[in-house]
Amino acid sequence: TPMPGPLELVKNAAAAGGRVLDALTAGGAVTVSPVVREARLAVCQGCPDRNGARCDKCGCVLAWKAGLATERCPMRRWRA
Repeated sequence: TPMPGPLELVKNAAAAGGRVLDALTAGGAVTVSPVVREARLAVCQGCPDRNGARCDKCGCVLAWKAGLATERCPMRRWRA
């Protein structure tokens, strides 16, 4: 599956930003612990949908997305 196009990338990034703002407004967690972030990135390491530093499904930069409590793997591969 090819990575999403530029418009879809902007849309996904804006949605992620909105979720972060919602979490901040609600007083919720925005980031995960370093342990959770590293566990998420370990899953991404062997993922067939990984394309260098990005995810082919959503186009997100994995190092950023893995650290956000508001985000999930589009293929439901992350446990937390």
